[in-house]
Amino acid sequence: MKTVSTNGMSKADWLLGRRSSIGTSDMSKVLGLSPYGNAYDVYVSKVEGETFEGNEATRFGLVMEDICANHFTEETGLKTIKDNKIRYHRCDPGTDPWLSTNLDRVVITPEGRCPLEIKTVKDLAKKSWDGDFPSWYKCQIMGQMAITGWHTCYVIVFTYGYTLDWDIMQFHFDEDYWRESYKKLEHFWFENVLKRIPPEPTSESNIKHLYPKAEEGSVITLSDPVEKAIEELEEVKAEISKANKQKKDLEVLIKKEIGEAETMMNDKYVVTYKNSKGRSTFNKKSFGIDHPELLEEYTSNGNSYRTLKIKEAK
Repeated sequence: MKTVSTNGMSKADWLLGRRSSIGTSDMSKVLGLSPYGNAYDVYVSKVEGETFEGNEATRFGLVMEDICANHFTEETGLKTIKDNKIRYHRCDPGTDPWLSTNLDRVVITPEGRCPLEIKTVKDLAKKSWDGDFPSWYKCQIMGQMAITGWHTCYVIVFTYGYTLDWDIMQFHFDEDYWRESYKKLEHFWFENVLKRIPPEPTSESNIKHLYPKAEEGSVITLSDPVEKAIEELEEVKAEISKANKQKKDLEVLIKKEIGEAETMMNDKYVVTYKNSKGRSTFNKKSFGIDHPELLEEYTSNGNSYRTLKIKEAK
């Protein structure tokens, strides 16, 4: 197994290094398990470079890593250490390593070492998990065990929100699961990334990236599958329209019943219909008349975008 030290490595160099392999955090997207992205997103990050700079949730997760690791030691009595390296999966001679992992911590056990994966998650988000430990995280820890050769992995999950909770879990390597996952990851890397052939787009953001502009005046023939999709779309839109009308009618009934009162309640429900402040708006037209130079100076045009419209042919 090849390793590269991250001590003293700049964030720019670390992001550049991420382009040269599939990281264990990428695997769930490539395998079609992640609710946070897909194979096309990973392809773009490898071919064009990483654009995600992190957010409040990821920054909070980093802050919580030491606290979670300390809690794990208090609960289990097992020492943890920082890894400070990028680990690469063994590969065929003459082939550059193309699977990698950054471990949150390494656990020191009487039997040897193993990864510790640390997760911080909001309690509301945890309700959407497809099990005690979701499939999009399971493939990540299987990748960690495959790359390190350590066939046990601990996970600590810190849940926050209305309540605070800790879960500590232990997993073992699943050879059959990894074998099937590896085939898909290998195909993605060698047939998509290295050959610069993007996988099928499966989200709105993928479509916008792949086809940002229409060729003006171009016309193509509408295929039978697309015609069927349009018919199904029209049916769905009709159902949504009907549901929206029902929603509005029911809301009117409730508002009529509450009348001038602010709150209406019984043993089961509490309904409020409170006053709110009016929203402040900017009168761009009047400002432009009074200060045309300033309006021009501080007005910028957004990026162009494409709009989908469907109507019956004449």
